[in-house]
Amino acid sequence: MSNPRRRRDQWRWLSVWHRYIGLTAALFVSILAITGVLLNRTDALGFDDRHVRWPPLLAWYGIAGPTNLVGFDVGDQQLSLVGRRLYLARQALSGEYGALQGAALYQESLVVAADGHLFLFSLTGELIERMNGAPPQITRLGADQGGALVLEARDGLFQSDPDLLEWQRWTAEPATVIWAVSKRPALAAELSADYRGHSLSWERVLLDLHSGRLLGRYGTWVMDIAAGLLLVLVMTGIWLWTQRRR
Repeated sequence: MSNPRRRRDQWRWLSVWHRYIGLTAALFVSILAITGVLLNRTDALGFDDRHVRWPPLLAWYGIAGPTNLVGFDVGDQQLSLVGRRLYLARQALSGEYGALQGAALYQESLVVAADGHLFLFSLTGELIERMNGAPPQITRLGADQGGALVLEARDGLFQSDPDLLEWQRWTAEPATVIWAVSKRPALAAELSADYRGHSLSWERVLLDLHSGRLLGRYGTWVMDIAAGLLLVLVMTGIWLWTQRRR
């Protein structure tokens, strides 16, 4: 027959540890519960479309502003490449691009030379098509005195037909070409902040917080330990309840 005093000491000792384990696990269990509920409501709350703009959190993820900033004047606006995103004034255009070689207005549309190819945009910034038939490896884009587009490519200079369907070798004096002038965009700081602010969604932050990855390489272990503590809490709670019933 067991000693009642010894049993009471064990019960008291386990009660103390049960309390400490509960306090330790409470924070992490609360994080798991809150982030789990929010992740189940991601679509309704729009976390997949909302982006982080808080500089300390962006810095924690190592997301810095882009350094490759280049722009071209197109009419009274400016086409800029910030990081891998194109902007017409302050409007972000669709797609990602590695390099920008030039831009020009042509017949109520915008022709852009990027990544060595030609793209046709509307004046409202909608991508119409990637233009086929242009010479490969475009390095510059401009216009002649008559308004026809002229580009410089790997195989030399070429001039377009009025419909931008065919390109013929340029035979006139190259000095007559008005090339798009590259410059650092005047909106650099604002566009850089916008680009940085579209790099991280709140859904990603919630997922990383829920799994523990937000805490670094050992964050998942922290959450695993918290889950283990919760199991210990359940087992000690059951044991204490049975002892109290006795």
